[in-house]
Amino acid sequence: MSQYHEVTGDHPVLQRWASGEWVSYAQQLLTSAGYPPQDHQIDGLFGPLTQEAVRDFQGAHGLTVDGIIGPATWAALESSSSNGSGSLQLEYAAAPAIQGGGLQWTVRNSGTGPAAAGESAGSYEMYDSNNTTIPGGSVPLASELAPGTESGTLGVNLIEHTPNDGSYQASVQLGNDIHFVDYLVEHGSVRTP
Repeated sequence: MSQYHEVTGDHPVLQRWASGEWVSYAQQLLTSAGYPPQDHQIDGLFGPLTQEAVRDFQGAHGLTVDGIIGPATWAALESSSSNGSGSLQLEYAAAPAIQGGGLQWTVRNSGTGPAAAGESAGSYEMYDSNNTTIPGGSVPLASELAPGTESGTLGVNLIEHTPNDGSYQASVQLGNDIHFVDYLVEHGSVRTP
C-alpha cells in the first residue's frame, strides 16, 4: 500500500466509534504493519474489529493494550509502516512450550526487513484455575533479527508470576497468532500436567 489517506492537523486520539479520514489512515497503517482489521475493511469506522487490530498491534509492540490510538500508538504505527526497509513479519519458529521450568519459544523473521532489537517477540499473560487473568508483559528481541533468521530461545520465568501451587494456563501472542500452554506449579517448580 503506497498511498495513504490524506490527513491534516494534529493526530487525534482515536477510540471505538470514532470515524473519518484519520480512522481510515490508522486502518491503512495497521494493515501495512501486518495487523489489519479482521474484515480487512478500510472504511473509516473505528468499530470492534479495528479496536481488536489496535490491541493486537499494541501488544506486539510492547505498548499499553487499551485499544485506543494515542501518541505512543501513533508513533509506533507510523514507524512500523514507514520504515522503508521492507516488511517485518515475526512468526513462531518453535511454539511456546514448558521447558526447563519456564515458558520458552523462538521466533523467525519471515519479512523482508530487519526486526530491531527491542521489538516485541511475544506478549504473554497467565490464567489461574478460576480463569483469573494474571498480568504478564512483552518479551523483546535482544538483538536485531535479519530477514530469514531465527531468534535464540525466548522465555518467561513462570514462578515469578505464579508462585503458588496450582493449575495454570499461559498465553503468548505474536501478531495475530496466540498459543496457550497448560502447566502446573508444585513446590516451587513448573511442569506440564
